[in-house]
Amino acid sequence: MATCLLKGCDAKYINELVIRTINGTSESLIMDSICLKTISIINTYDIKQCVKVITTHGDFHDAYVRLQATDGFHFDVSDKLNFHRHIALLYVKQILVMKYKVKLDAYKFKLSSRTNIQTCSICLEHITTDVQITRCNHTFHRACLTAWGRTCPMCRADV
Repeated sequence: MATCLLKGCDAKYINELVIRTINGTSESLIMDSICLKTISIINTYDIKQCVKVITTHGDFHDAYVRLQATDGFHFDVSDKLNFHRHIALLYVKQILVMKYKVKLDAYKFKLSSRTNIQTCSICLEHITTDVQITRCNHTFHRACLTAWGRTCPMCRADV
């Protein structure tokens, strides 16, 4: 999934999350912040904006089923706007998390590339842009790793 423009989310917010992570803020607090930002963004959306997010990044049925499976989650179906906001909430949160992870990976790559040149072990080219760092700290081109699959080519750990 490529990054996209998201009304209500600017680069400054994502950069602040990365700085907080670098300074030692726990992942759970970062995710709590993302949840709060997601809610504040969704509350500004009208039905048309919600539908655009949903159809661009998934579908109504998938989101509805996933949200229904969430313990303690209750849909407000009495109001059409709130229903659409609930469905779009799932995708807006995914977008925010993705933007945060891409920015954090880029920062980690920038730090590691100061000491040595990184090579993608899938295509064997030098990595200069579009970096993906796995949980196991192996570095690849984002497109190469996406094409490779769900395991790290170096250690076979889940990515």
